[in-house]
Amino acid sequence: MAFFSAKFLGYSRVSFLAFVSYKLLTEPGTVLEYSGVMVLASAMNLPLLMVNDNSPIYGSLAVLLFTLAFTDFLPLVDDNTQYLELAAPARLLFFFVLAIYTCMGSNIYICNSLVFVYCFFEIWTGILIYSTTREEKMKRLQEIEKAEEELQEQYQRGELNDEQTAKVEKELEKAEIDKLMQEFQ
Repeated sequence: MAFFSAKFLGYSRVSFLAFVSYKLLTEPGTVLEYSGVMVLASAMNLPLLMVNDNSPIYGSLAVLLFTLAFTDFLPLVDDNTQYLELAAPARLLFFFVLAIYTCMGSNIYICNSLVFVYCFFEIWTGILIYSTTREEKMKRLQEIEKAEEELQEQYQRGELNDEQTAKVEKELEKAEIDKLMQEFQ
C-alpha cells in the first residue's frame, strides 16, 4: 500500500517546481549553489554552474519550470487520473535517457549540474508517481470487479428490478458476442 496518493505526489511536484521557479527569479544562487546540487554533480563528475547575477537565463528557466508546474496543476485539479497514468511513464523514459546523456555526453549546455539534478528529481518523482498510479489503478479495477460480481450474484438470485435486469442481460450478451468474435479471429 502506498504511503502517499498519486494526487498528493503530483501536487508536491507542482509545488516544488513553482518554488524553484520563484527562487530562480529572486535568488538564483540558492538553487545553483545548493549543497545537494553540488554533491550530486560532483559525484557524477559534472561541471558546476556558477551564478552570474546579470544572466537573463534564470528568468527563462523560471518561466519554463512554472509552465511545467501549471500544465500539471490543471489535470490534478480536474482529478484526471489518466493524465498521471500516461504522463508518468513517458516523463520517466525521457528524463532517464536525458540523465544518461548528461552523464555520458560532452555538450556543456546539457551536460551540467543543473540539468542532471533536474533529471534526477524528475526520475525520482516519476518512479513514485508511476508506482502509486499503478497501485491505485489496480485497486480501482478490483473494486469494479467486486461490484460486477455482486451484481451478477443479485441477478442470479433475482433480486434486481426490471431495469437493472435488462442492463445486466445486455452486458452478458455483449460479453458473449465479444467472446465469440475472439474465437473466430
